[in-house]
Amino acid sequence: MSNSQNELRISDILKILKNHIWLILFIMFLAFLLSSIYLYFTPPTYSVNASIEVITYDKGNRETNDLLQNTFYANKEVDKEIEKLTTYEINRKVIENMDLSTQFFIKDNYKKIEIYDEQIPIKVTDIKNIDDSILNRLIKFTPLDSGYRLEIEPTLQEKLSKILFKKEPFKFDSNKIFPYNKIIKTEYFKFSIKKIKKVSQPIYLKLNGDSRYIYENLIRNRLFVGQKNKNAPIIDIVYNDNIPKRATEYVNRLIEIFKNEGRIEKSKRNNLISDFIQKELAKNSKELKHAENALERYRIKNKAIKISTQTDLIIRSLNNIEVSISDNHIKNIMIDNILDLIRRGKNIDSIAPFLTDLKDTVNISLIQSLQKLELEENRLSLEYTDEYPDLLIVRKQIEITKDKIKSNLQNLKSSLIAKKVNFERLKAKKERELKRLPIDETNMVNLDRRYKLLLQMNEYLSQKEKENNTIKAAIISDYKIIERAYLPKVPIKPQRSLIEILALLSGLLVGVILSLIHNSFSDKLKDIKDIEKSTTVPIYGTIPFHKKYKKEVIDIFEYSHSQFSESFRVLRTNLQFASTSNSSTIILTTSNLLKDGKSTVVANLGAILQLAGYKTIVIDLDLHNPSLHRYFDVDFNEGVSGYLMGRYNMSDIIFSTAYPNLDIIPVGTIPSNPSELILSKRVEIMLNKLRERYDYILIDTAPLGSLTDTLHLMNYSDINLVVFRLNSAKKVYMEKLEKIISRYKLKSIGLVINGIRIDKKKNIYI
Repeated sequence: MSNSQNELRISDILKILKNHIWLILFIMFLAFLLSSIYLYFTPPTYSVNASIEVITYDKGNRETNDLLQNTFYANKEVDKEIEKLTTYEINRKVIENMDLSTQFFIKDNYKKIEIYDEQIPIKVTDIKNIDDSILNRLIKFTPLDSGYRLEIEPTLQEKLSKILFKKEPFKFDSNKIFPYNKIIKTEYFKFSIKKIKKVSQPIYLKLNGDSRYIYENLIRNRLFVGQKNKNAPIIDIVYNDNIPKRATEYVNRLIEIFKNEGRIEKSKRNNLISDFIQKELAKNSKELKHAENALERYRIKNKAIKISTQTDLIIRSLNNIEVSISDNHIKNIMIDNILDLIRRGKNIDSIAPFLTDLKDTVNISLIQSLQKLELEENRLSLEYTDEYPDLLIVRKQIEITKDKIKSNLQNLKSSLIAKKVNFERLKAKKERELKRLPIDETNMVNLDRRYKLLLQMNEYLSQKEKENNTIKAAIISDYKIIERAYLPKVPIKPQRSLIEILALLSGLLVGVILSLIHNSFSDKLKDIKDIEKSTTVPIYGTIPFHKKYKKEVIDIFEYSHSQFSESFRVLRTNLQFASTSNSSTIILTTSNLLKDGKSTVVANLGAILQLAGYKTIVIDLDLHNPSLHRYFDVDFNEGVSGYLMGRYNMSDIIFSTAYPNLDIIPVGTIPSNPSELILSKRVEIMLNKLRERYDYILIDTAPLGSLTDTLHLMNYSDINLVVFRLNSAKKVYMEKLEKIISRYKLKSIGLVINGIRIDKKKNIYI
């Protein structure tokens, strides 16, 4: 039982949808049309991408404490580089390099198309925005023989405001003519326009503001940077734009600038070391020259003095102590420089090389943590205000980390000072041992020791300078371009096929919903079930609808084996069973409305009766709006109206048709008093005479609205048929019929339902 009910509901829904098929198709067409308009006016978006590899070095496998080596093989973190690529600073250089301050459009078939590069016939320079409200607004440039004219293009809202409230959105003189190649000034901007080539049509230009405004409003939401694979240090850069060439250029310039920035940054770090070495080398070279001259003078004056083995051992020990003191001194200078850089707020990357040389692994780890915190701070500051809790926490962590770095450096400096005191004590001890030697030997030893120490330091610093220069010449970027951006041919959006399919599906869905809503609120009779629920009057016949049936033609002759003809055979049988008359039968046919098809029913019913050999006559007693005569092609002038007025006899108004057993009495001339004629006694006389000659007398009367005519004629009929057309007659009409039957105590009332749709394959009503 449940399954049959479900099937019934589904079939009912399908029937409703079929009845509203044109509404559904119209909604689908409308949705498709709107999607086509959207696609036409929506500029395509192209996507380009490039990939770069972050070259990392495993310092754990390199056993070296050399400052330059550690600087060269600095490790790079991929996440940090991703953040760098999306920052304003790196993108600013690309924006300024490409000059994205202005965009240009032309109008073509009601839509504006952006042009780029060599397509642009003019060049805008010396731009200065006076009022930021002009940004992203279209400015219409109209070329003239003597210059050009500018006009600010209003938005749709501004156009409506101007029409409704007479309000001008901009105070701008659009009639003023400006000269080429000169800086012009308005209330909103200043710039100069140079004509590069012939301009044949108006051009729309848009000012994008400074590089910061361009980045925030144009670049930031179009640029996507991420890691392709967490196990591989490869960064994928994606950029979306309406102009494929501009997108390609932007990505390629971004990766080139980013790559060069890395090389420049490494050079800066190397220069810090180079400057320090050169200063120490110059100072040491000067002292070495003095020491060499002093030693030479002493040897010449005192001639050669032989140094003993004991003295040589003391000198070597002193030299080692002096080297340690110098190394301690250099490290102290480094720490002082680091603290000074921190106090001046310099980038943390600039102190990392010094810490590496100092073997300060604790602070190196802290700096790496600090770099991550600073990247997180940059990300949060772009998205949130300064009061955002997470941002406040990160900034607090940054301050704590910096304090730890400073504290560790102070402790390291204190340790170096303690070592220096110890080295000075050992040096003093060795120098006291030298003083016990003969005076001549002591002087010679001191001069020789100082000379050798300075010579050793000079060789060490010269070697470091050579190494540094070699590395400077061989500096390479820490980034390798895996794949450059290439010019895309197919846009990524809008996806035309998908949008059109979705539009059709949306139209279908909306059409179905509207059909169901319309059906639920509709008061029209849609199917036999509606009629069966509304009345107890029996249904004698159902006439199918078919668009090929011709109007005012007896179709059962042309389509004798059709469902249409079969329905009249069924009606004929039902009427024969319903008839209680022993002689001829009078069947009156009326309808709810004029175009419900009552005349069609009368004409075709008469034809199907005569095919069965019954002597049949059809009478048109719809004196208000006669139409029966058109089905039989008879003369209109003579008819029942003339008979009722006494002008004609019965024999004058009965006409034969093309069918042997079927005659017709037309209306003839339409009378001015139809209701009075229907009440004439001649109607009864006519019908009584016709009973003697015919088996069936079919009367076509006025619709139910003409109650006087129809009810009077029902007194003479044996069967009264009321024709209802589905999807035309309202439910209230069925209630009205019930009231009429009850009020006038009418009997032998039956219904004929016109316009029934039939599933030919299943041979059932739908």
